[in-house]
Amino acid sequence: MSVNLLDGCTPDQWGDIHGSGTAVAGLISSNTVGLVPGATLVAVKVCNDFDYCRTSDMIAGIEHVNIFGKKGDVVNISKSIKAIGTVLGISILNAAIQQTASLGIKFAIQAGDNNIDPSISGIIPATASGENIYTVSCFDLYDTLCTNSNYGDVVDVAAPGSIVATLDTSGRVTYYTGSGFSAGYIAGLLFANSYKRSGIIKGDKDTKPDPIWVYAGVLPTPAPVPASNVFTIDIYPDYFTYSQTSYELTRISPGSPTSLKSVPVYSISTRYAWSVTLTDGYYRFYIRDEGGNGIQPPGYYTLSFNGAIFKIGGSFRSLDATFFTILGSSVVAQEAAPAPRSILAPTLQPVKKGQKPKKK
Repeated sequence: MSVNLLDGCTPDQWGDIHGSGTAVAGLISSNTVGLVPGATLVAVKVCNDFDYCRTSDMIAGIEHVNIFGKKGDVVNISKSIKAIGTVLGISILNAAIQQTASLGIKFAIQAGDNNIDPSISGIIPATASGENIYTVSCFDLYDTLCTNSNYGDVVDVAAPGSIVATLDTSGRVTYYTGSGFSAGYIAGLLFANSYKRSGIIKGDKDTKPDPIWVYAGVLPTPAPVPASNVFTIDIYPDYFTYSQTSYELTRISPGSPTSLKSVPVYSISTRYAWSVTLTDGYYRFYIRDEGGNGIQPPGYYTLSFNGAIFKIGGSFRSLDATFFTILGSSVVAQEAAPAPRSILAPTLQPVKKGQKPKKK
């Protein structure tokens, strides 16, 4: 059943055009990177293909779960919107979530990525609270509140949400950041019914640091990802000055240096990803920022090989270069190129006693 008919969605429009729903689903239950591999998921579409959502559509989605859901089910809401209009719609949405949660259905709801307190700014559905309802903030690789994550007393728990591995709409491993993926993480723990507290986050912006939840049981072993020697570039431009980023990937050897991909400046203004299969050899990747300030946080870029990141970059000057070697299904990276022999200083020979140096 589609609950997005008011936005012009017809029964044959089930495709996830935007991609965020697929990415969160991959984090929860995919066989490759999922927290609960093979878990059954049901899509309830409440946003259109342009990622636009209305309060009424969200309410319709919750009503669908209320009718067809059962005790023990988990609802993931990796979406937040700024409520427009009266507070009546917010009250109805929160009441619908609370009533559905009273049936024993658990909710994992993203706090949002606006760097604000949802309860003050009218961000929904993060303001819903009660038994079986968990609003989730995002923390980074250093257990610190993500730069853009929302915060406040409405937040119940924190989870990883910075550069998390998941799948795109074509099934490839990709990486995302945001509290929506933190909510997906908590949804997986709730579905497994196995979680425990493991400290609190750093850098929280309210008086109640959010607790960190981790899996309490034995982690499932995901199916191995077959090595296919796929090199992936993923770029998240910064928000200071758009359309300044360019890059080039070059195979230096064997053979003569050959440019494999060159993206000119003014071509990258939003998140950008590109993949290619590489054979054994020595490669150079360089990325430029014409503004001369590099890619500043929250922007960054990653280089991956066979789904594993081997370089996370940003905050460079005008140019950042990485040299790496592909050997079989492995990659060896180094930050700077070795000095060519032609510019190495010559080895000086000692002058024997009583011998004058030869004049050139």
